[in-house]
Amino acid sequence: MLIDRNELENTVEFVSMGNEAVLCRKTGKFFWLTDVEEDIEAWPDDAHDEQKYLVIPDKKGCRRADV
Repeated sequence: MLIDRNELENTVEFVSMGNEAVLCRKTGKFFWLTDVEEDIEAWPDDAHDEQKYLVIPDKKGCRRADV
């Protein structure tokens, strides 16, 4: 699965502001959840399923890797 690096960086930034996000392991689609605005996409009912979704960490949870 390929994902857009800019979209990943924006998602990590979004999570770092106190929000939640997951990545669908099958489609590569990001889902964002916030209390401030309406959700950009409908939050999946099974977002807690670690086999289907990867929880996106905030900046503190990420380690920078030099490629």
